[in-house]
Amino acid sequence: MKCSLIILKKPAVKTLLLCLLLAAPWPAVSAPPALKFRYITSEDGLSNSTIECIFQDSEGFMWFGTRDGLNKYDGYQMTVYKNNPKDDSSISDNYIRCIYEDKQKNLWIGTTNGLNRFNKTTGTFTRFKHSGSTYSLSNNHVNCIYEDSRNNFWISTYGGGLNRYDKKSGRFYPYRNKDSDKESLNDDFVNCVFEDSRKNLWIGTESGLNRFNPQNESFQEYPVSNKKKINIRLIREDADGGIWLGSEAQGLFKIDHKTNRINHFFYKEKDFSSIGSDMIRDILRDKNGNIWVGCINGGLNLLNRGGNSFYHYTDDSSQPGSLSQRTVSALFEDNQGNL
Repeated sequence: MKCSLIILKKPAVKTLLLCLLLAAPWPAVSAPPALKFRYITSEDGLSNSTIECIFQDSEGFMWFGTRDGLNKYDGYQMTVYKNNPKDDSSISDNYIRCIYEDKQKNLWIGTTNGLNRFNKTTGTFTRFKHSGSTYSLSNNHVNCIYEDSRNNFWISTYGGGLNRYDKKSGRFYPYRNKDSDKESLNDDFVNCVFEDSRKNLWIGTESGLNRFNPQNESFQEYPVSNKKKINIRLIREDADGGIWLGSEAQGLFKIDHKTNRINHFFYKEKDFSSIGSDMIRDILRDKNGNIWVGCINGGLNLLNRGGNSFYHYTDDSSQPGSLSQRTVSALFEDNQGNL
């Protein structure tokens, strides 16, 4: 499934890096706020039209992880990094899953075949892969990279559980599911890691939601639904401290941190104010507190701040400046407030 890199553009602005100016929280109104989109495509140097992740580093460069290469954008031109089988200093794989900058300004890239640290001076990569050693990365399929407030550096993998990387020793310490241990991680297929404003560390897996206890390094499974296990793809926090969960195919969930009440947002065919699809691919809280949701075949969704409904933006061939596809796979707001 393909999705071009979408640029949202406000007509009064001549040049935008990534492009919707979010000047203020949008009030509750009956009609969706008017947006105009433009695109960055392969004609602009993008290596692949399917974007998995977007990131802006401390120097202001935009990075786009695609299914066929890593792209660096300076606002004018694209630099593409791809795997070279004959060069061990090239990136380990072309399928980019995540991009992250640590507190030391090191740029890390997770792929479906290894973890990479980028050297900004030489333009080369240091690879970290599973080698069979006890202290190597537990699995090469890296889904998420995250550094928490306690300076723990976490790497989530698809099939190898959660890893904590010690930068001084260069060792990876895995946390795996153990059927005999109810305080272990509930699944080794880990999609995401997120720390909220109250310093709770949340881990999303194919079997649901976990909360990490740093005192005894144990995990507590947090029930999201009484009916079945929920495959949690991503975790975010809103301006009020609510925890938002995006699922693989079961919609969107919000946990009220004060009452622990869980609201479930799901697609309803005859309700045009419902979420556009149950297949959630990204959630973004912008600098003004607006909640945006990207879905497979459900377009871009904006939460109506006056209730539990959504505004929808999708492809419309009759409308110039609409989305180019019905799938929105990655969302990011840059330092200038452009989405």
